[in-house]
Amino acid sequence: MLTRLDRHATLARGLLLRGVSVLFIAWFMTSWLPPFLAHSGGLGPLDARMWYAPEEATRLLSALGPDGRAFYLRMIASDFVFIGFAAVGDLMLLGLLQRHLAWPNWPRRVLLVAVGADAVENLVTTSVILGAPPACFWLGGAATLVKQGAAMVILTVYAAGLVTAGARWLRAPRTA
Repeated sequence: MLTRLDRHATLARGLLLRGVSVLFIAWFMTSWLPPFLAHSGGLGPLDARMWYAPEEATRLLSALGPDGRAFYLRMIASDFVFIGFAAVGDLMLLGLLQRHLAWPNWPRRVLLVAVGADAVENLVTTSVILGAPPACFWLGGAATLVKQGAAMVILTVYAAGLVTAGARWLRAPRTA
């Protein structure tokens, strides 16, 4: 899959997909988050936390009530769209860094771990809303922790890539 994606990867496409995901988050924060907070009594969504215990998740779902839980399911469905845009854009951008800076492939693998953990987190929350036992939230909390940790690694890789590319550009010979 990554080889096929690499054939179509350009800086413009990667930035475009990542830009769409940033616009999606902005739309999400302005259109979805305020009603969610109104339903939950001010408690934020589970996937915005570093980690959560089953008790916190159960408290949130109780506060949401039936209408809020239905709203949360729609939010989770839209989160899968965000994951798709962000993941493909990041895979393209990390692939370009890998190719142009002769880096190893592990950052893309870390990204795939983050994407998988985000999907598990969403599936666990969905399954509990639909009736699975709340004890499943331990898996969701752990997936959230893995997702957030992997995202921090990816941000560090992007920063290192910018520093490395900038240093190479500064060292490059200039023609008059």
